[in-house]
Amino acid sequence: ARYRERNPYHHFALAEDALTNRDYETAITHLKAALRANPDEPDFNFELGHAYLAQGNVQQAQKRFQRLVELTRDEDESHIYALRLVQLLREFGLEPTPTERKPTERQPTKPTARQAAERQAADRRPVAQPSS
Repeated sequence: ARYRERNPYHHFALAEDALTNRDYETAITHLKAALRANPDEPDFNFELGHAYLAQGNVQQAQKRFQRLVELTRDEDESHIYALRLVQLLREFGLEPTPTERKPTERQPTKPTARQAAERQAADRRPVAQPSS
């Protein structure tokens, strides 16, 4: 029993049950306990932001989501959390701001030097004329 109380994933499981039942205060209590043991776990931060958002505590939710951004390890992981955040915001009737939307949208990129050279070469090729 003592090990279970120190296990952050046990607290996370209890928090997820509480979130499912809309018991946000209990979820927050368990997520804070999980974060004390493992502050660098992105899922703990995301779900704590979720619980705060559900309570209407947008400022605390923003802090958790900002911490989540700091913890994400790569672009794919960032993209997944951004999509989850957009879905969560819409679930609560909120519309993502443009800065919240950026990670999920691909920005146009400048062509590489090779791509530019290939396009330029393609533009110079003679166009085949149909024979009559």
